[in-house]
Amino acid sequence: MIDQNYSPNLGVVLRNLFALGCLLASQGRIKEGLRVCHDVINALDQSGSNIYLGRLMAALLVDPVRIAREVGPSRELLSLFPTDKTRKSGPPTAG
Repeated sequence: MIDQNYSPNLGVVLRNLFALGCLLASQGRIKEGLRVCHDVINALDQSGSNIYLGRLMAALLVDPVRIAREVGPSRELLSLFPTDKTRKSGPPTAG
């Protein structure tokens, strides 16, 4: 959706910002992460895409790391996310 409607440079910014929201959610900062992701979605042309966007946000709550990878952020941002090996131990817990 981002690649279809925006210049390459703006597309990178939007994908990276969405991935940062996913990163926050994956670290337990759900409210903040969802806010960032909603801001990106609100910046997009949403006509005819409400069902898709609703499913995307629901999936983000279940597996934010997978969603971030699918959005395609820059390599530098991807390096901030846990690998599959570290993800098996589960999300961080409040201590």
